[in-house]
Amino acid sequence: MLNVGVADRAADLVDSLVEMLADPLADPFQSEWVSVPSLGFRSWLRFELSQRLGQSTGADGSADPTTSDRALGGDGVAANIEMPFPGSLRWRILRAYSAGQGRLGTSDPWEVDRLVWTVLEVMSDPETHIDDRLRRAKLPAGVTLASRAGPIADLFDRYGVHRPQMVNAWAGGHDVDADGHALPDDRRWQPRLYRAVRDRLLVDHDVSPPAERLVAALEQIRNGDLDLSAPLSPTEPGLPPRLAVVGQSILTAELGPVLAAVAEHAEVCVMLLSPSARRSVELARHVVGSTVTASGPSSWASRRNEHPETSESANHPLLQGWGRRPLESALLLGAGGVVPNIIGPASSTPVKQGRDTLLGRIQSDIRTGTTPTDRPPTPIDSSLQIHAAPGRTRQVEVLRDVVLGLLRDDPSLGEDQIAVLCPQLEEFAPVITAVLGPPARRGDQPDGGVPALRYTLIDRDARSFNPVLAAMQTVLDVMPGRFDTSSVRDLMHSPAVRNRFALTDDDLALFSEWTEDAEVRWGLDGAQRQPWGIDGAHRANSWATAVDQIMVGVALGDPLRRTSAPGATATPVDEAEAHSAAHALAVGGIVPAEIAEGAIASAGRIAAAIRSLAAVHALLIEDRGPSRGPGADSVYRPVSRWRDLLTQAADHLLAPDRFEDWQRAALDDALANLVAASADSEGEPSSTELTFGDVKRLLAPALEGQRARADLGFGSMVIARPALLAGVPFRVVCILGLDDDAIPAGQAGGDDLLAALSYVGDRDPRSEARAEILAGLLAAQDHLVITCSSRDVRTNAEVPHAVGLDELIDLITATTAHPTDADDLVCSHPRQAFDPTNFVPSATSGEPFGFDPTARDGAEALVRRLTSKPRPTGANLLLTSPLPEPTDHSKVIDLGDLKGFYDHPVRHFFRRRFQLRLPRVVEPGDDQLPTSLNRLKASGIGTDLLEVGMALGDPDQVLIDPDDPYGDLPEEVRVLLDYHRATGVLPPPSVANTDLAAMSDEVAEILTLASAYDALRSADQSHDVEVTLADGTTIRGRVNRCSDGPRPGPVRLMYNRFKPKYLVSAAIDLLVLTASRPEVEWRGVLITRGDSKKPPQTWGRAVVGGTADERRRSALDALAILVSQYRDGACYPLPLFDATSYALIHGAGPRTSARSAARAKWGDHGKDRYSWSREAQDDYHLLAFGPLEFDDLETIELGGHTLSGEADRLWGTLDGALVELDAELDTQLDDDVLATADTTTSKGERS
Repeated sequence: MLNVGVADRAADLVDSLVEMLADPLADPFQSEWVSVPSLGFRSWLRFELSQRLGQSTGADGSADPTTSDRALGGDGVAANIEMPFPGSLRWRILRAYSAGQGRLGTSDPWEVDRLVWTVLEVMSDPETHIDDRLRRAKLPAGVTLASRAGPIADLFDRYGVHRPQMVNAWAGGHDVDADGHALPDDRRWQPRLYRAVRDRLLVDHDVSPPAERLVAALEQIRNGDLDLSAPLSPTEPGLPPRLAVVGQSILTAELGPVLAAVAEHAEVCVMLLSPSARRSVELARHVVGSTVTASGPSSWASRRNEHPETSESANHPLLQGWGRRPLESALLLGAGGVVPNIIGPASSTPVKQGRDTLLGRIQSDIRTGTTPTDRPPTPIDSSLQIHAAPGRTRQVEVLRDVVLGLLRDDPSLGEDQIAVLCPQLEEFAPVITAVLGPPARRGDQPDGGVPALRYTLIDRDARSFNPVLAAMQTVLDVMPGRFDTSSVRDLMHSPAVRNRFALTDDDLALFSEWTEDAEVRWGLDGAQRQPWGIDGAHRANSWATAVDQIMVGVALGDPLRRTSAPGATATPVDEAEAHSAAHALAVGGIVPAEIAEGAIASAGRIAAAIRSLAAVHALLIEDRGPSRGPGADSVYRPVSRWRDLLTQAADHLLAPDRFEDWQRAALDDALANLVAASADSEGEPSSTELTFGDVKRLLAPALEGQRARADLGFGSMVIARPALLAGVPFRVVCILGLDDDAIPAGQAGGDDLLAALSYVGDRDPRSEARAEILAGLLAAQDHLVITCSSRDVRTNAEVPHAVGLDELIDLITATTAHPTDADDLVCSHPRQAFDPTNFVPSATSGEPFGFDPTARDGAEALVRRLTSKPRPTGANLLLTSPLPEPTDHSKVIDLGDLKGFYDHPVRHFFRRRFQLRLPRVVEPGDDQLPTSLNRLKASGIGTDLLEVGMALGDPDQVLIDPDDPYGDLPEEVRVLLDYHRATGVLPPPSVANTDLAAMSDEVAEILTLASAYDALRSADQSHDVEVTLADGTTIRGRVNRCSDGPRPGPVRLMYNRFKPKYLVSAAIDLLVLTASRPEVEWRGVLITRGDSKKPPQTWGRAVVGGTADERRRSALDALAILVSQYRDGACYPLPLFDATSYALIHGAGPRTSARSAARAKWGDHGKDRYSWSREAQDDYHLLAFGPLEFDDLETIELGGHTLSGEADRLWGTLDGALVELDAELDTQLDDDVLATADTTTSKGERS
């Protein structure tokens, strides 16, 4: 007997089920069979039944309770109830049929995970008559045979379920579609392949397709020849005489005939859940009345275009847009001649008393099919909330605050009465755990922090909670690739790899540092890069080079690399030899990494991990040959061999968490199941030869694994996908991330014949996703909260609402008769959690929206900063009054610290007074091999080449010929080039030689100018200085890089382009030397690279004064002013800047005013396309002054210190104390430079 009922509330279904189960089966040991639609519904139903069923005493206290008393026993136990999914009944019938035929096996070879192996074997067998395009040799590059066989097996499985008449016709040799029409030629490969697979399984297993067996099985069930109550085995009991299907809202066409056949000899109770029970009954009655139906498998199926009434006659707009797929279940019932009964009270009246809210009104309208315009408007209230926020993180923060607000306002509400439905759970899960933190324990709340929520994040794939499975998937992704730095870094950070090699956070930090130092880009070694067309001899930028450098660094040790061997006699070396020693390579041309003594163990662990990774690559991906190209697979092995190799790979690389051996056991089970699925009728694994790509594709579903537990975590808020909780009632339902990409597109593949002829009951992911959202809306008892994205976090562009959300907003507008647009119905939230608007008291509750005390403190600070007066226009100053003098104030000033102050005055203030170092922005590593010389790296190489040239003393000796870079070069330059090639900084020689030649030309120009200044003569002298000023302050330090001769002094030859701070440093050295030994006529020389395609910039100065006393007085006066500015800079962040202040005094040329030049160096917000590189965007400047336009910068006055005043204080002092070298020397310099320029050409030009 088949009893079909429909309800629009899950609670009504439970009442009906409890009434049925209250009458026990005749056999007390017989399990009840209750089918459920999802794991979440199963968990909720078990709990509800445990509260309603039991053997408690009756209401009168007697020991023999009545049936109704038992139904309300509430013992908290609901046992011996089997709750499978509806599709399991079909396979149960097929197994019973096979048992009756004497062919009952452990598993059916037509199950999709086994069917794929037969498809693989057929496609691999050259003797089978199939389309040549399916052969391995005809597959496009990068496509594996398994990646084709998997979808084909899935297609055949779905055809057997949804189009049994079509595949049965194929078996008979008819290449037709579901309507019996001939297939076009480009589709006929499917029936041919199907027949080949069918024939193979009939020969090997003697098992016909499920579609054929099901027809015969259902016929036997109707005739009474197949007894489903008989046990199949000692562990598989028969079906009970009573079956129930509960909570299903979406039926498929094949389920109806199965239930109808079983109902011939058993009681089958189908209790469906519909968004509108009344509308479902009307549709089923309409189909029954308009068509002639007959009992049989095909009578339940019909084309979708034959039933436009599904949506056209649905009065309510959400039933039309969101409820189409559930209402199709009524069409299937009607096509099978069944009109369901309504379970529970008829939904023909408005919302019940006490729930006349906006949410209740909308739910009532949906259930009764009433259009919003048919009833008086309902006012807007908090029962239905839509919150828009930029980005996922902000959406989760907003949802957290909404939930905390609801818990605060309603003491009767508990976390276990709240559900969060997230269509994109895998994408949101990391954000959820980051924002909500670890789930709180009952009664455990942080002191002064955000109130913690008890929540359970369920329904994620196995990799999210099994690090071994996750790491194995990463290994499989990395193996056939290039081993770029980002991929290997991700693998090294995975918990299972860290467990295997005991890698600590410090180890991984060193790993990133050493990877960057070794210039690793991609490739295990030169040989592994050959398939990409890279010369195998080029090992630079590979992991092998990095490991070599680390190991050599460990072997040499820091002391051995920097000192002589014990007992050796120290011998003096000239400067050139010293440079050669600094760039010397170890045996094999390896650059030793600098390994601190405490990092030796870390180096060993990291090297072991990289070498194990290389060993696994050799194990799994053998030589594919350069002709195969990148990504090609040429190694073929049977699945059993692949299992052994992958097991060894896991032994090499992975380890579970401590005391969590089940994590590794899950991987072993997945590999074992893969082999078992391929077994033939004798249990032997498949002998089909597979590539690595095939195995990766076949193993992917097993690594994803079954979903995590679906326990609703009673006592905590549950977070899951909508499908898991569809129809489960909660007082508060939240839908997180209802954006356009949250609803699947639902586009079928081009080979899918189901999409070509769409039948009622076919899978439709887009419609089903909408139906799940509708079920969540109807399941909410008190509140429905929806979050969506408002703006793109990268571009700040407005994100349009999802179509479904717009439909809901339109419905709210119609229901409330709200006169304004949709923006008034959606609460838009600011980008930052510390925005003051988050903490404005609400007009209704009087409480602020936000709950984060840290964000509240930030909002208060922001308000104070914006409202405090007086303040310069546009300025957000960190300090408006000076700090006291530092406690480390001393009369002795280190020369290096004085020069360091002028290197960056504001940064020096923060570092000295607050020990504050702002983090440097680290650009993501480049995974590409260098094809040009990086500018930063080029600066380092140029500096090294300049140092060697200074030691050699001859500009011509550093010139490099691009065609013969090692031609006549001195040994010192050769050593330098070898060193930088070994570090991986240089691109391949064909590119690097040209860049090096151009670089050497620039270095030679600088050296030529230095020669004209006579600055190359032994410019390696050092002088200790100690200068005492009039106030008793002493400047003490050492001036390095000084030349000797008749005009000695500091020489600064720099490959960098000119910056004013270089000039200040050279000037201070010149001043302290003069003040220390005024009898010497010191001079300072600074030569830097010129701007693009311009000659080097030179600066030659001497201290003003014709006598020693005059020079000493000029130097001391200037140093006194500089020291005074240095001390003021310890109490204020002075408005003194390197480029801006220099430009304000010296300008930028005759056509540009000094003020315009300073403005350009500072950079105006929004007006300068390069403002990101200007001084206004410096992190320390922003911290001290806030975002400032140049006009506002000029108005700042801190204790009398202004931009122009401080610039003049520095540069006016230096300009007044120093004089350009005398005219005679200038003339001599000009003549020498011109002569050199006329007679000297680069080797690049000569070549």
